[in-house]
Amino acid sequence: MNLILNRNFELPEDGWYQLAPLGEFPHAAAGITQIIDEAACSLMVAAFETVKNSSGNFPGLLIDFDHFSLDADKRSEAAGWITDLKVLSPSSLLSCSKAQSLTPNASAPGGLFAQIRWTDTGAGVSPIT
Repeated sequence: MNLILNRNFELPEDGWYQLAPLGEFPHAAAGITQIIDEAACSLMVAAFETVKNSSGNFPGLLIDFDHFSLDADKRSEAAGWITDLKVLSPSSLLSCSKAQSLTPNASAPGGLFAQIRWTDTGAGVSPIT
């Protein structure tokens, strides 16, 4: 993964955070290439909506620190909760001047975007220090 460390982090003006850009992403250790296209993003949104709509009191999808929520022996703390998901196609981002800078490792702009309700702890964490 190529990190871009020479630019300022900016929160999205519209409140939608990009979770996954469209493109092909090789995982050498696993020997596979992950393909994230509009169809894959649509399936993720549909699965999210199914869970969201089946619960009368859906808090959102947990965003935790260090993925410790997957390990029962470790303490986990919520950084935030994903409360909504959507797919943005490359054509919907053509008018966005930030479209290319949002997806530095992707073959095309667009992808999976989320609205996130940050916890106090999550809101205070800098993404890159």
